[in-house]
Amino acid sequence: MIYRDGTAILGDAHLVVDFGDASVTGTMDDFEVAEFLIADLDDPSFQGLEDWEPAAGQLVLANGRLENTKNIYADFAGDITTAQHVYTLNGGLWGLFHGPDGAYLRARGDQGFGQAVLIDGVRPDDAQMEMIVARE
Repeated sequence: MIYRDGTAILGDAHLVVDFGDASVTGTMDDFEVAEFLIADLDDPSFQGLEDWEPAAGQLVLANGRLENTKNIYADFAGDITTAQHVYTLNGGLWGLFHGPDGAYLRARGDQGFGQAVLIDGVRPDDAQMEMIVARE
């Protein structure tokens, strides 16, 4: 459970990246997921996660942390494989808890892949990655 004590967020968290998930308590290290999501956020019909398309590959989150605030951060590195492209990335995601009780978090890179460094492949300008942390 994630709960709030003033501005602090305490307790366990459930990390979800696309369809992969892992449980964390305070820190996140070496999570591997089979796939994650790319969304066209410039599409006016984009409504949320139901409009995201799965992309094969592997994303490893490491050096993640739940700070004693509303913030979360995780480094990432790995590959995304789509029908058209293969992307090799490293960088970071950060985000804030949202919801009336701090129940969930949405973290995503800004400006496309945000802090990601594209090692190989051509980054689509409208691509995004996101991770969600929600109460267990």
